[in-house]
Order: sequence, then structure tokens, then C-alpha cells
Amino acid sequence: MRGIIHRLRGGIGSHRIEEEQKQKILGLYRRQYEGFGPLLASEKLKERDKIKVCDETLRLWLIKEGLWKPRRRGN
Repeated sequence: MRGIIHRLRGGIGSHRIEEEQKQKILGLYRRQYEGFGPLLASEKLKERDKIKVCDETLRLWLIKEGLWKPRRRGN
């Protein structure tokens, strides 16, 4: 049995951040906010630089770039 596939599946999302903007955000992080966690960095980007980026999106970018290592919650 086959299901119905939505026609927009696989397309570019409407909330996607352009690569140029992403690189600008990562550059700001490297220069001004290195060592900050993703949540604090996203708050400072919004407050100081007027750039709104979700902390989870920033977290994924930082992990991919090797700028942030997720910590395991201790047992």
C-alpha cells in the first residue's frame, strides 16, 4: 500500500536561514561570544546585535563547527 506524499516534501523550508546570515552569526560567536552556551549566545545576539536565532539552531551549528561540545547530564 502506498501513502500520499505532500508536494512540498524535500523543498526548502520557509524558516530557513541563508548561508550568508549563518556565517555572519558564527563569525560573531567566534569573535564575541566564544565560550558562551547556545542559549546565552542566542540571547546576546538578540540583545546586542539585533539578530534573532533559535538557541537550538545555534546549538546544532556550533556542534557541527566544533565550537560547542554537548555535556552529558551526570548520573
